[in-house]
Amino acid sequence: SLINLDFQARTKEDVLKELSRSACEAAIVGDAQKLYLELAKREQMLSTATGHGIAIPHPRDPDPAMFTRANILMARSAAGVEFDAPDNEKVYLFFMVCAPDIAVHLRILAKLSEMLNVNGVVKKLMSLSTSKEIIQLLLEIEWQSFFHGNQLERDN
Repeated sequence: SLINLDFQARTKEDVLKELSRSACEAAIVGDAQKLYLELAKREQMLSTATGHGIAIPHPRDPDPAMFTRANILMARSAAGVEFDAPDNEKVYLFFMVCAPDIAVHLRILAKLSEMLNVNGVVKKLMSLSTSKEIIQLLLEIEWQSFFHGNQLERDN
């Protein structure tokens, strides 16, 4: 599944391995081990945790030979994972970016960053109980962005 609302990983290494396996099971990547090594290499450079309970693991250099298509995997951990976040807080929401080229990679990162900065969205993502509700929320945010520009404030 592209959305795991009961993520059980307890360490940074486990997070990267589980996300890599999920991407392989979803046929987004052909080689889970290769993806894991690329994610780990990127994390050694600088953590992809952004603070506020969020991390966006991704390979440093998108590779068309690695990914079969562009996508995002989401995982939510109730316990949280130590992920070397800049605010020293645990990470509860993981969004793994899978993109075959740099242009798509940057567009996904930009859109994801925009959505995650909407007031109250992190709290809402933590409280929703189904994948369908998560997708509905993200589509609603995208719709508001499209029709209302930067006026993304929501009642949460």
